Amino acid sequence: KDNIKIHKKNCEYIRTHRDKFKKKIKGRIKELFTEIDLDNILGMTDVYDLDTINKLDNFLSFRFSSSNSHIIGSVQLELFIKKYGTNVTKKIVLTSDLGNSDNYSYTYFTKPTVPISKANLLFIESTYGLGDRNFNKRICFEERKQLEKDILSFINYGYSCMIPCFALSRLSNMMCWLYDTFHDRWDMNKKIIIATKLGKQINDKMFEILNDDDLAYWDEVTHWEAFKYITDYKACESFVSSKDKNYLVLSSSGMVSGGLSNVFAKQMLQNSNNGILFCGYCSPNTIGGQLLDDSINVVDIEGEKLLKRCKIKRFNSFSSHAGQKDLISYIRQCESQRVILHHGSKEAKEELKKKAEEELSKLNRTTKVLVSYKGMEIKL
Repeated sequence: KDNIKIHKKNCEYIRTHRDKFKKKIKGRIKELFTEIDLDNILGMTDVYDLDTINKLDNFLSFRFSSSNSHIIGSVQLELFIKKYGTNVTKKIVLTSDLGNSDNYSYTYFTKPTVPISKANLLFIESTYGLGDRNFNKRICFEERKQLEKDILSFINYGYSCMIPCFALSRLSNMMCWLYDTFHDRWDMNKKIIIATKLGKQINDKMFEILNDDDLAYWDEVTHWEAFKYITDYKACESFVSSKDKNYLVLSSSGMVSGGLSNVFAKQMLQNSNNGILFCGYCSPNTIGGQLLDDSINVVDIEGEKLLKRCKIKRFNSFSSHAGQKDLISYIRQCESQRVILHHGSKEAKEELKKKAEEELSKLNRTTKVLVSYKGMEIKL
């Protein structure tokens, strides 16, 4: 529903700002999907157990297999396709987004990635296929120590700071990290605001998903008295206009492209002593991307042009995506005839292809590594 709301807003923007686009947009702008489509597709959705082969017909079976440590509940997919008129079965593996091994010790409620070792065709993501997007365990540790120091610096000196958070996974991870880091030494007069409707809904849903020690720990985290929850726009504006100017806020969206984070971003930007601390990727064309761009001095948030006065920092090692070495490690261990690189920029896919081919040649493997493209057809 949240996605439909954003999509509708985007369509409205295109309708009213046609002249801003380099390519002239003609004709009617119609939503690609609505709540009716959502209801229809949910009506066609079934639930299957993990690690169980499910037969759809005489030719197609599948299995949700093993964790991939990306976010809570994320898994890999194996498709088994029997060739008509024969007993030959081909296996396609889709890894989905893979988690990062270097910051795994700082993630919560996920299981380590268990690579699938054999496939006729391997589809693997390439989000961090570029080497310059990588970090290591030392950087993970140092960035978290620096983030801890920065938060205390803002709060102890009477100022405020915001950490834009993706509602799914990043918010819960950040809440757990804050609790583990500060629960026995946080000044309870200084509130940590959790400002996101969708994030609160996801947090509540986790009580139905988690079990045993994880469930007890999550209950402890979410009921920490330092946390104050705000889930609607009016309450958010009311808080921002109050006298309280000394707090930490976690708010979505993580790219400050909408939601309650826009309200807090406007507040933060007005004071040079405040801070916005990014712990996730921001697309360059989002408000978050513009805030991180040193060449941009003024940003437009909800029609207001604001000078970038506050301190703005980026912490790279909080990403939940596998780094280049993780991706190559997966490709190396999987005995596959072909590897298809997808879900990444053209540059990321090309660099990962080159590195993967170099590593496979060291193993005397003839596996073909291919870069995905629109309209690509693959013969099994």
